Amino acid sequence: MSVARRGAFHPAILTANDLASGVPLVWTSDGAWTRDPVLAHLFNDATDADAAMAQAATQGTSIVAPYLIDATPAPGGPRPTVFRERIRLTGPTLAPN
Repeated sequence: MSVARRGAFHPAILTANDLASGVPLVWTSDGAWTRDPVLAHLFNDATDADAAMAQAATQGTSIVAPYLIDATPAPGGPRPTVFRERIRLTGPTLAPN
């Protein structure tokens, strides 16, 4: 499975949703899934990202729709560059009443 992206590879994190709950997950440096975006592994090259995507593709009984999100290094873990993905991983922008 090759990383299907336009242009040059940019640093990215791998995300998916938990099949049972729908909760967003991120791939960690030790090859596991977590709900904690602070623990997301930042891929810096396509080869490593391809390998993780291939491994994620075999986990269809626990996760759904794995894909890469462009991200930048930041204190407290990688930060998605797209605002929508930051909200998706960290929760709503408004506190519940």
